[in-house]
Amino acid sequence: MPEYYGGMEAIRNFLSREIVYPSKMRRKGIEGRVLVKFVVTKEGKVERVSIVKSVCAELDAEAKR
Repeated sequence: MPEYYGGMEAIRNFLSREIVYPSKMRRKGIEGRVLVKFVVTKEGKVERVSIVKSVCAELDAEAKR
């Protein structure tokens, strides 16, 4: 199976650096887990991103980004 360069620890580090929790949602105390489904092409591009489990529009948008 293909995997992220550097393995699971590397992808966790990348995501923790890149995901920005919307400050508006933090102030309102809104939190939760957004589940995202996507396809990684042979070239490594992420395509066909869709939300499987939504929390709110702002958190969904950040997860898709």
